[in-house]
Amino acid sequence: MAETTQDLGGLVFDINGSVATLRLDRPTKLNTMTPEMGRELAGLVTRINDDDEIRVIVLTGTGERAFSAGSDVAVLDQYGTNWQLRNRVDYARMIWTIRKPVIAAVAGFARTEFSGGQSKLEGAAYFRFFTWLILGTAVLYIPFACLYRPKSYLHS
Repeated sequence: MAETTQDLGGLVFDINGSVATLRLDRPTKLNTMTPEMGRELAGLVTRINDDDEIRVIVLTGTGERAFSAGSDVAVLDQYGTNWQLRNRVDYARMIWTIRKPVIAAVAGFARTEFSGGQSKLEGAAYFRFFTWLILGTAVLYIPFACLYRPKSYLHS
């Protein structure tokens, strides 16, 4: 599969072989999530689940200051009423619905004592590694993911 990159207004989706990288791209706002980014993420999750060529997803943030600071409180009114905000499709739950291994490449600020939205996002990843462990992860895990062939146990 050829390398492809899509800029989706705050999210950058990159496919290189069987590895897809989903990058939060709002470094000046500490990579906070907006309603538009949530809608884009919902579409990407469906695409990732339907693409058999993608075997592993790396979730990361742009910049060194933060992985993600959760939801952007400056745009919460875009959700509409409090009821609509409460019943929105949560971006962390979207990450949980990805049916492939997700690695969170966390750099910078990512966790507080009060566990905001950023903790939900990184916690939704199946494997959480800090930046200095990513090289070890690539050496050990990505070759396995590239060689993995799913088996079907159903008979025709």
